[in-house]
Amino acid sequence: MNPRTRQNLITAMNCDALDAAKYSRFAVRARIDENWHLARVFQDSADIDRADHFPSEAEVAGVISTSPDNLRSAAGTERTEAAMLRDFAEQATADGDLEAASVFRKVSRDKAERLARFEAVLEELGVHGDVRTLT
Repeated sequence: MNPRTRQNLITAMNCDALDAAKYSRFAVRARIDENWHLARVFQDSADIDRADHFPSEAEVAGVISTSPDNLRSAAGTERTEAAMLRDFAEQATADGDLEAASVFRKVSRDKAERLARFEAVLEELGVHGDVRTLT
């Protein structure tokens, strides 16, 4: 596959994943507001992005592989994101954005915990090697 096409698929997947999460949260807010029709519209949109668009793009991009490769990829992603979020927390603190810094620290810790779980499963399976990521 042409590298530009693959990168475009990754970009589309990132958009669909973000949209699905965002629209799900919009649906929660609409339910709080007791706007049931709007909640359903948002939730349907989220479900389509999550269960139809993203998987179609992932299949074509070839980002789903064997379980050991998927586990290595997930570990690499969590490692990268935990470090990135630690940096974001430091920057937000320096900027005086303490609430954002707190969120970044919490999410970084969660990702580090998830990384530890993935690494434990890799160890249990005796699966090691290079980490593969989407980008």
